[in-house]
Parts: sequence; structure tokens; C-alpha cells
Amino acid sequence: MKKTILPMLLLAVWAWIAYHFCVSLEQTELWKIWMVVGMPFGIHRMCIWLLPKNFDIGGTVGVWAMNIIVLS
Repeated sequence: MKKTILPMLLLAVWAWIAYHFCVSLEQTELWKIWMVVGMPFGIHRMCIWLLPKNFDIGGTVGVWAMNIIVLS
């Protein structure tokens, strides 16, 4: 109950609030809904760095390139 139904219920309520917040002049702005609903799920992931461990030089360079691409 705590791990499945309650989070889905909170997500549904959050999406419902975001939908009513992002409707203006009876026109739905999907870009705003996408940004508002996704914000709580993405904010804490914006500061995560991938640490290359047990890779060869190509894998390490690839992981660092991914870090730079994601953060810029």
C-alpha cells in the first residue's frame, strides 16, 4: 500500500493540480504540464555525476562525456 498505491495517488493528484494550473483561456499547454509534473522527479537528479569505475580508457572518456553533456 505504501509503496504502490499511495505514490500513484499522490502523482495523480499532482498531475491533476498541474493540469488545472496550466490551462489558460480554455487551451491546454502541454509543455507547461510536462515541466510542472516532471519537476519533483528531476530536480534531485540534475546534480548526480556518474563516476567511472572499472572501465577502460574509452569507457572512462565516454562516462565523462556523458556527464558534461547532461550538465550543460
